[in-house]
Amino acid sequence: MVSGRLPPLPHLSWFATHFPRAQFVRTGFGIDRTWSGRVALVNKHLCDKFVKALKIRENEVIVDVFAGHGAMTRSLLAGGDEVGSSQRWEQAAKSLLAVDYTTARKGGTVKSPLLPFAWLEDREAIPKILENLKNVPSEVPGDSSAENAPGPTVKPRLVVAFEPSASLLIRGLGVPEEYLRAEGNLLLEREGKGPERLYQSTCDPRLRIVCGQPYYWNNLPAVIEHEDIAEDLVASGTIKIDTDSPDKAREHWQNHTPHLTLVIQPSHKPFGESLVSQWIASVIGAAEGEPTWIWKWGRVRLAVLVSKTMYDRMMAQPGELSNSKLSILTHALYDVKPLPPRHHSPNVLNKGRKVKDELRFLPSQSAREGDLQAYYDAMDLSRDETWPLDFNPSPWGESYSSKVPLERPDVLGLLLEPKVETVITSTQRYTWEYVLRKCMAKPLHPISRAIHAIGFGADKLIPLIESVSSEYKGDPVGPKEVARDMSIAQWARVVDVVDKWKYKPVEASSLAHVVLKSGRGGDDD
Repeated sequence: MVSGRLPPLPHLSWFATHFPRAQFVRTGFGIDRTWSGRVALVNKHLCDKFVKALKIRENEVIVDVFAGHGAMTRSLLAGGDEVGSSQRWEQAAKSLLAVDYTTARKGGTVKSPLLPFAWLEDREAIPKILENLKNVPSEVPGDSSAENAPGPTVKPRLVVAFEPSASLLIRGLGVPEEYLRAEGNLLLEREGKGPERLYQSTCDPRLRIVCGQPYYWNNLPAVIEHEDIAEDLVASGTIKIDTDSPDKAREHWQNHTPHLTLVIQPSHKPFGESLVSQWIASVIGAAEGEPTWIWKWGRVRLAVLVSKTMYDRMMAQPGELSNSKLSILTHALYDVKPLPPRHHSPNVLNKGRKVKDELRFLPSQSAREGDLQAYYDAMDLSRDETWPLDFNPSPWGESYSSKVPLERPDVLGLLLEPKVETVITSTQRYTWEYVLRKCMAKPLHPISRAIHAIGFGADKLIPLIESVSSEYKGDPVGPKEVARDMSIAQWARVVDVVDKWKYKPVEASSLAHVVLKSGRGGDDD
């Protein structure tokens, strides 16, 4: 097999032609769930910045979930140097490709990078181009990759592209259609038992591809523990935790850092956001030696590209307008860091539609003003300029123009690194869910009023919540403290008091509507 790289994707203005919106919705070949509302980052410069900010570690194994047409996959394989790598490809391909890809367009002439036509019209030329790449210098004239993503280039040991849409895999990553049609080559729905072999790219041997549905809970672990990547996982230092011994599992969690990262670009629809919310909560119990799902491999990093509304909820701090149940759980369980494309707006209004650059406080929020200001003083608030064509499908509409930059990116990045220790324990996981869901339903109510939603007689718990006694976890909460202003330590006090209450509602012990292990259900507000 000739080593090298995947042929580059087309010019941004041609994406809609080669990757119609319908390809992000349809799956085919027996994959039974559609995914509307998907938006992928396709600008090579921004993908490179994302990968550089991710700081790939030596021998890293990366699973690219919802890989789409492979724009992010290519940057991951290049270690954040896809801009320079695609320019080197063009140098190697100039004398070999028979088709002229210079096309007359309004306002001048536009030249497309030399693919995706290579999959369709010049497939035979690819091995020759890959051979020519060996003679192309590491830097070619006009290579601007360094200015986009400074720092050393560290390439991953292996990238696994996990995508439910067969047509995107065929057109974007070059998977042969006959391979997808062959029996046993798809990840079996719900069962997590297949495929027999992961497809290895003929262009880059470091790329494995699997066509399957990430929505089902068992499928992602089935990919991670597949025998085709077992050797690479061992080389990356990723070892499955021995769950039979809680003490050993706890020690492994605390002292071992696996070089395994999941990159996720979920749907912006409610079921996509619900999926990410469940993944976030699924880490509960791992720090105590009871890991489930992907956490059986240790503190796996999650790098997510989510909608701006979900980003605001995940990043919100106590006292901010978007602070919610999801905000509290995210910061209690993970160390959170923004990734490109960056455009953080402090104290943004709900739904991310109205961007406010300055901090705004309601009267009840003044107590948190100093904490919030200190938080943002220590945070990188740089912003990346983005355009509609930087995303596919592009956010076309009455308020969008290809000649005007977006007021705020439709997709924003976050890196979630699980905490070694967390205040949320496995024995109280359902109490946390219940208390936050009930109390944050009316976030501007003081806790002395919000506590009534817990159940009949819950007002009797107020003295215990206010007490400075060390009998309960966390920090005491004043009766006038507003629910949206409360810190994680204060919520720990409320949850601990409710959990030890002899009249605790049954729902707080086992939530039927929140399923953290099955991959279905749950709310994220």
